[in-house]
Amino acid sequence: MDIFYLPDTGKRELFLGPAESNHCVGVMRHKKGDRIRIIDGKGGAFEAELLNEDRKACRVSIVSKEEDMYPLPGKVHIVIAPTKNMDRFEFFVEKATEIGVTSITPILCQRSERRKLRSDRLEKVAIAAMKQSGKAFLPEIREMEKFQKWILRDHPGAKYIAHCMEGNRIELWDMPPAEENWVLIGPEGDFTSAEIETAISHEFQPVTLGKYRLRTETAGIVACTSFSFGMHK
Repeated sequence: MDIFYLPDTGKRELFLGPAESNHCVGVMRHKKGDRIRIIDGKGGAFEAELLNEDRKACRVSIVSKEEDMYPLPGKVHIVIAPTKNMDRFEFFVEKATEIGVTSITPILCQRSERRKLRSDRLEKVAIAAMKQSGKAFLPEIREMEKFQKWILRDHPGAKYIAHCMEGNRIELWDMPPAEENWVLIGPEGDFTSAEIETAISHEFQPVTLGKYRLRTETAGIVACTSFSFGMHK
């Protein structure tokens, strides 16, 4: 059954947005009376019947509801410096969404090479990945924020900073998942020693993601995967 995204599902009869309506009728060639699957990005999945064939505003009627079958039992927040190559960062957003990340916060670090982002474009990538994977949870894509400002906020739960500098670091996958899990991933030149010290002073525990140096987007995916496997044990 084809999947479509509709964030507001509070009524029995609903309208798909213009993009989803065009995809439903214009691309997938669905007709009045067809059954489709709708996800709301908040964990709800619905079977619905198509009531018209309007390419700009398809009207649908909810037939039944089911809960999402693939949420992680704990929340995973990845706080990451975007890569210079936008395709690589979009790849990270796509894969993190498929794995089940709760939120993605782009941060601006001292060594960051990318200083601007289009959050609307990233949200479209996340929506497509959510639909493709069959999940019903859409991660929150937050606005970019400076590291020094973000670190001052309260972040309850387990907090980690992954970096490549020498020192005592624990392997992330050995850490027991908590209800809230925060992982800091640095830019392509890594965090500076001052940024690492600042994070540690705010109770972020240094961790390693293996003995090899990973690209930023790979590190983010590995962090998500570590929690996904740990939470499903």
